[in-house]
Amino acid sequence: MQHADRFELIRFVKTKSGEVVVDREQKIEGRGVYVHDDPACIAKMKKKKLLAAALKTSVKAEVYDI
Repeated sequence: MQHADRFELIRFVKTKSGEVVVDREQKIEGRGVYVHDDPACIAKMKKKKLLAAALKTSVKAEVYDI
C-alpha cells in the first residue's frame, strides 16, 4: 500500500442524493474515498469495483473518465 498526502490524491464522493462524483477540491459533503491520481490505480479500482464496494453503491462508468 502506498501512502500520500491527501492533496496528491483524487477524492470520489457519494453525495446525499446517492450520486458518485469526483471532488477535486475536496469540499463536497458526503462519504469520500481517496485514490492515487494514477491511471493504473484508477483502472484497478474500476476493474475490481473497489469504489462501489467502498461507497456501498453502484458507480456509473463515466465517473472513472477523469
